[in-house]
Amino acid sequence: MWGNMNFNVVNGLTSCGAWMSSFASDAFDFCQHISRNTIFVFGLWELWLNRNKVIFQGLNSLPAASGRTTFVKAAEFSHLAKNIFHKSERHKSWVKWVAPTDGWFKLNTDGSCLGNPGDMAAAGIIRDQFGNWVSGFSKHLGFGNSLKAEMWALALGIKLAKDLACERLVVESDSMSTVNMLSDQNTCISHALGALIHYCRSILRDFSDVQIRHTFREGNMCADTLAKHANLLAGPWKIYDSLPGFLSSCFLADYVGVYHVRESSIFCSAFGVGLWSFRPLLYLNLFGLFNQFPFL
Repeated sequence: MWGNMNFNVVNGLTSCGAWMSSFASDAFDFCQHISRNTIFVFGLWELWLNRNKVIFQGLNSLPAASGRTTFVKAAEFSHLAKNIFHKSERHKSWVKWVAPTDGWFKLNTDGSCLGNPGDMAAAGIIRDQFGNWVSGFSKHLGFGNSLKAEMWALALGIKLAKDLACERLVVESDSMSTVNMLSDQNTCISHALGALIHYCRSILRDFSDVQIRHTFREGNMCADTLAKHANLLAGPWKIYDSLPGFLSSCFLADYVGVYHVRESSIFCSAFGVGLWSFRPLLYLNLFGLFNQFPFL
């Protein structure tokens, strides 16, 4: 196999370790942008696998078959893994809470879960077009997961907004999954949270106009703080008709339009191409290789 792929076999004047080290560090291009050291390492691996098949399973394997499999694996690795080691870049964006337009109210909700699963709590805040406090709520929910806590926060907040006659309502949550489930009419009632989702939708029909949006946590700080506070205290259902003292600084920051820095990673990688979706193109190239090298 090594001779067919133009790798000189070890001779009496060369130690096995030196021979392996020489080819394992040879980064020159073999063909189709596959380096010689990649071919060599996969060749060693394939020979080891075939040796085990012969010893433990009694199977016979021809060198030509090993060479063909070596090429397939080396080419797949070279084409799919060549960009995965690029460093990620840190991206900064500025996020703040934004008041609703004239005549609208905004409901911000959040769920807190100490562990997933763990102790849950839900909370929310309703503000008017000027950013003034209208009402707030919090409730310790018991044991569950974060998605359930987020959905309960939406349900309790929407019900409170209805009771306060907020006809036009913007609903914001920092849980994209919750927003998608509530917005997607195809979410089945048999879903684990199907009954709660159906309950939310039935209440939303009573509003004259509703918008459901996702926001980042930095734009949902007051609801986030209130939910964590409710979870730590394990408090029962509570309605805040006025701003609680522990939320003063957070609420004031939203009121005057303070921005919060949000950092996220952007990975410079082409590895997003799926392994299976890439294989047809890869094997078309390999068929060309097999034609060029009949011994494979």
